[in-house]
Amino acid sequence: MTSAPRTGILAALLMVVAGLAATPAQAALGDDQRTFERFLHRVPRSRWKTVPDSAAPGFLYAGRVGSIATIVRIILDGHQRIVGQKVEVALPTDVNDDLGLAVLTRFMSEFVHHPQELQPVMATMRAMRRTIMASGHRATHMPYRDVTLTLSLDSSEADFNPRTVEVPWGVLYWKVDARRARPGD
Repeated sequence: MTSAPRTGILAALLMVVAGLAATPAQAALGDDQRTFERFLHRVPRSRWKTVPDSAAPGFLYAGRVGSIATIVRIILDGHQRIVGQKVEVALPTDVNDDLGLAVLTRFMSEFVHHPQELQPVMATMRAMRRTIMASGHRATHMPYRDVTLTLSLDSSEADFNPRTVEVPWGVLYWKVDARRARPGD
């Protein structure tokens, strides 16, 4: 790869992360659905719609962050507080993984109540990606603050529905699932 394409990828990655960093923290563990939706609709360069889904608990949102097809599922407890979040991006195979990981990073840094920790969360995502690539497994788990992050890579869509989000062929799906590390908290 020459330096010009690398520079372009780096610039695009920085724009995604910087644009997402401008949004105030509101999508955190323990927040309510309405607060999460306000955060979601403030994500720069994004479009979202709520998708009815009875297959799994919580609420499913489908949309795009820039050009990246993204879905987000929030899981609520009995008090209607967020206790889990799944984010999945559909990334064409010819696009740098870091763009998808940047979107996942933004949602996860919000989820752990530390939106300013984009670099440490991105470093965690990259370490998890290296583990997946080196091990040949589809997923890996890692604790981060008060949550357990599970990063996985798949070549088949899980929650993407062709009627809600247009996803082309030749796509990899990076998914992160964050759950409270100690269920009793």
